[in-house]
Amino acid sequence: MENTAPRRYKAIPENMYHPDIGEYVSYGLQSDSEECVHDISTYKEFAERLATVLTERQLSPVHLLETIADMIP
Repeated sequence: MENTAPRRYKAIPENMYHPDIGEYVSYGLQSDSEECVHDISTYKEFAERLATVLTERQLSPVHLLETIADMIP
């Protein structure tokens, strides 16, 4: 039987570190099926809007990385 529950994505805050800039907070995306992409943006609003769009369009996690790459300016 196929799972027909709507897919949901959410922005998740992450504490990150880079040797050139030190510690910073970045936002990743996580699906309700546990797929996760880390360190997408330091802008919370961008990550939240991206999660909303992906949820509205019911994007398959298979296309998550490619879609994120296309949406980052």
